Amino acid sequence: MKSNNGVIQNIVPADISLTIKHWGENILTVGSDYQGADYANWSDILKGSRLFGNKSTAYQAGIYAQEEVHFGKLIWRGGVRFNYIKNNIELVDGGAPGSTSQDWKSFLWSTGLKVKADENIAFFVNAGNSFLTPGLKAIGGTIKLSDKGVVGHNGQLPNPDLKPESGVGIDWGTDITLLQNLKISARGFYFAISDAIVDNVVSQTPSQTQSINAGKTTSIGAEFEIKQFVTENIQWFANYTLMKTKVKDGETVPFAPEQVANAGIDFSTSFGLSISPYLNFNDGFYDSSSKTGRNFFKPGALLNINASQVLAKTDGFKVEFFGQLYNVTNNKYKMPWQFQDPGFSLMAGIRATF
Repeated sequence: MKSNNGVIQNIVPADISLTIKHWGENILTVGSDYQGADYANWSDILKGSRLFGNKSTAYQAGIYAQEEVHFGKLIWRGGVRFNYIKNNIELVDGGAPGSTSQDWKSFLWSTGLKVKADENIAFFVNAGNSFLTPGLKAIGGTIKLSDKGVVGHNGQLPNPDLKPESGVGIDWGTDITLLQNLKISARGFYFAISDAIVDNVVSQTPSQTQSINAGKTTSIGAEFEIKQFVTENIQWFANYTLMKTKVKDGETVPFAPEQVANAGIDFSTSFGLSISPYLNFNDGFYDSSSKTGRNFFKPGALLNINASQVLAKTDGFKVEFFGQLYNVTNNKYKMPWQFQDPGFSLMAGIRATF
């Protein structure tokens, strides 16, 4: 062993909010929140002292207000938020950064309308903006920039020149409740982001990625979901998402599949047996926004089954036998960074809940 390596990451959140119900059913919410984080990676070449490659701290603080107003069958919601983010960067790639401190101020807004045509049909529309700063890991990476292409040096390459991304989005749709507790939802959406931050696979061997600003990206698509509570012991669901993405500086957004579908059923009995099979389908994604240097990965269909049987139960205690069957169809699909799904696996045991 040539060295010990490690990562230090701590996150401390805090928030406070006040909700006031006024003028009938109207609701006003105001609040403030804070989150502090520090990140560092280090290497100990067996001499008893740590050599840090990246060392940085960041914090975010914000104040917000939201009003929800009821006009009979119409509900209007509107909110604003002022956000302040600051990054203090001590080391990048083992050396002093070009800029030791970065801070951003942003004003965020969101609004929405929901109309109940009757007790079983509702229509909605929402809009808002977003602002996202580059993460400390994306800026500093987990390996040095000089490690690019060096066999055995796997991880994320640094990119201290990353810019924050901002965008605007809108979604609209309907919720319908039919007979026998059958619920159907349909939703369309459109998002546009400038200077979008995306992760690109730089190399398969060694396994390396790097975050970049891909320029303007757009996403447009639709979601459909149907679910039903057949009885107290049987319920099922199915959903489907179709999404088209486009990157100004490339082709499609990496790691964003065009089609995703899920289906499942939960079955339980009065004597404590529960069985829940779930099916997931992913029609594939690219690992980079580059047209010439990307690879396509298709997970396809994946079937998982969870089952359990209660062995003993009281008001405050339960013992059950459980089994989790993963990838029942043994789909050993390839993944980025030279990974491959191992195929079928089974975990079983006894679980006690107090």
